Amino acid sequence: MKLFRFKRLQSRLFSIFLSLFFAVGFFSFLLLNHLYERSARNQIQAKLTVSAGVLDKIIAMRLENHGQAASILSKDYAFQQAFSTDDLETTSSAMESLRQRIKADLMMLLSTEDEHKVLVDTRKSASRLESQSKTLKRLIIVSEATIKKARGFYKTECMGEVTVKGRSKPTRVFALLGRSPQANSETHGGE
Repeated sequence: MKLFRFKRLQSRLFSIFLSLFFAVGFFSFLLLNHLYERSARNQIQAKLTVSAGVLDKIIAMRLENHGQAASILSKDYAFQQAFSTDDLETTSSAMESLRQRIKADLMMLLSTEDEHKVLVDTRKSASRLESQSKTLKRLIIVSEATIKKARGFYKTECMGEVTVKGRSKPTRVFALLGRSPQANSETHGGE
């Protein structure tokens, strides 16, 4: 069976050049596709790296801002007077005002004498969750919303759902067990 037998030299040369043309075109397509894909991945990686750096700076600035706000609040004479006279309503009001100005999600005043006791917070659910820590025999109890914001920086244990006063649905709670190894390596530069 002689499928590719040509009678004229011109037909042979034409078929060879046509085959070479398609082969070069195909391999050129594969090479360009690979180069474009690699270039796109490098550009995406570079943009993600820059975005991560910007996000880290924003988070650091917010933490510094919140630290400064806490320092300002602790030096506020009216706040000190309200707290020293056990006027928790005025103390809470001052904390709520500052929380709104600095756009914080939550502000809490913790006791240094009674282990992890919340004296005043800007959300009543935080102190109600804190009271569950004794019932569940865990040091620190947080809600699922807090765990989602922490994004894997802490090792946790799900403690199930508890009924929190003032909420219509049970709240899923977690016990904080400590920082995750990943979080420690990220905060110390991967050391």
